[in-house]
Amino acid sequence: MTSTTLRELVGRFERIRVLVVGDPILDESVTGDCTRLSPEAPIPVLRVRAIRAVPGGAANTAANIAALGGTALLAGVVGRDEAGRRLRQLVSEHGVECLLVDDDRPSSRKVRALGGQQQLLRLDYEDDGRVAAAAAGATLDRIAERLPDVDIVVVSDYAKGLIDPAFSRRLLALARAAGRPVIVDPRPQNAAAYAGFDYLTPNWREAQALLGEPERAPDEQAVTDIGRRVAERFDANVLLTLGAGGLRFFGRDGLQLLDEPARAREVFDVSGAGDTVVATFALALASGAGLQDALRLANLAAGIVVAKLGTATVSRRELLDAPNGGGRLADAAALAMAVRSAREAGRRIALVTGRFLAFGVETLERLQAVRDQADVLIVALQDDEPDTAGRARMLLALRDVDLVHISTDPAALVGEVAPDLHVELGASEAAGRARS
Repeated sequence: MTSTTLRELVGRFERIRVLVVGDPILDESVTGDCTRLSPEAPIPVLRVRAIRAVPGGAANTAANIAALGGTALLAGVVGRDEAGRRLRQLVSEHGVECLLVDDDRPSSRKVRALGGQQQLLRLDYEDDGRVAAAAAGATLDRIAERLPDVDIVVVSDYAKGLIDPAFSRRLLALARAAGRPVIVDPRPQNAAAYAGFDYLTPNWREAQALLGEPERAPDEQAVTDIGRRVAERFDANVLLTLGAGGLRFFGRDGLQLLDEPARAREVFDVSGAGDTVVATFALALASGAGLQDALRLANLAAGIVVAKLGTATVSRRELLDAPNGGGRLADAAALAMAVRSAREAGRRIALVTGRFLAFGVETLERLQAVRDQADVLIVALQDDEPDTAGRARMLLALRDVDLVHISTDPAALVGEVAPDLHVELGASEAAGRARS
């Protein structure tokens, strides 16, 4: 895909309206430091530094669509409780139109406890029994009312009680009558609900479970066999996500049509990565992209989001920058967001500033030494010399560098980022400063 094609396709996202149907989840992260064991039991003590709440489940899919420039509508069921009210607020803050129905069941909520980058524990608050018939019916009424206004439908099933065979049959009939394609991000528990939809997007484990197969390694023969059988059993096109193995696409007839290798540089967290894939794929298809380009866009987005900690979204700017380093060439807004996320996660930030006119072994060793002292390495490249873009590409090729930001005033940037460690390269002596 050329940069021109990428810009053209992503530029069309702003005209696309996507209806997301499924299970919204309030996704919370409690982060801090773990430096000792409890005297009460052999468990770590987490000294809490930050608490963060984001839209999860189907709400994360909708948030990704909005972040990528599309218009997202979210239909589902939440409880009449504080978690439900918080979910509605977060969904609105992310620019998503809320079509949620209130019910007496508790809202689904996940709380992850993290010490630095290590997840210690997850607490699930949920009722995964069937949603009351009245709430499911009210959800279908809202879907029927808004279907003519959208271009494509995404079903984000987290097996929390909304999606069942009866609901799916009614949803599929509504979509067919409106002429709208439907993409389903499935869960094996609800395999009986997925026959006849246009696209399924299972990961490797889910694909095997949908067929009732025991888990096995994703070698070439196994992937071809499982992908073909899922497509044939559910009479659907299948986008199979394979983590480090990339993406594979199978037509309804079971033939493997396309594959796209993985593009992730470093994986911090796969939470919600499937939401990002299906959001990007839906926008690309509705924008008129061919299958190969839609796969490439989805793959680029996946490579960006798995390098983030926790449930997250990918922005339109990050996707456009992806060929220049997987979203690591950060403008001011992206840099501020990355710094904030790192702080919330309790990660140590190093900032290196300089012109990088001379680029040799010594520079590489200095950058590696700084990276060894931090969790995140940001390089601020001073924009006062020719070929700044070329020097940025060289820095982005380095595994030790997490983000590159082109700055006209690196000194001011140091104050804005307030790094735990600042090193200036290119001067007669490198200066290091650790924040107290």
